[in-house]
Amino acid sequence: MALSVSNISIVPESYNKCYKDIKNQYKAEILEAKLDSWKAFCTQHANSSRWKIYKMSKAGFARNPVPTTLTLLNGGTTTSAKKMANVLLQKFFPDDSQSRDGAQHKNIRNQIAETKPPDTQAVPDFLPQEMDEVIGKLHHKKCPGPDRID
Repeated sequence: MALSVSNISIVPESYNKCYKDIKNQYKAEILEAKLDSWKAFCTQHANSSRWKIYKMSKAGFARNPVPTTLTLLNGGTTTSAKKMANVLLQKFFPDDSQSRDGAQHKNIRNQIAETKPPDTQAVPDFLPQEMDEVIGKLHHKKCPGPDRID
């Protein structure tokens, strides 16, 4: 059976209603399963102290301590967080010494030294009116981003 243009508009509406019904039933079953699980947990631990249940519930949020030892290439280990941070810093961001440069690195340094910085004009500061305008357009009911501005 071929679908006509009039039948196509009816099909999504019926599927949409069916989808919403199944979705609501699924949410209700999840809620019921959570409640049943919590009741079973509380019943299982009813004989023990209520503070033990509190501690067990809170234990999920406990933070593990930050490791302060690191095995070095020579077989030794770091003894403090500060020494570990210094080892990691030297490993991932080594000193930029020209004495250790190979031929390719020397060529790159020479090319950079020969290039002139672009001739650009200074960027003007923002006017208070511009800042007020931008802040006034921000959505005040949204979560802040990495810059912590709502």
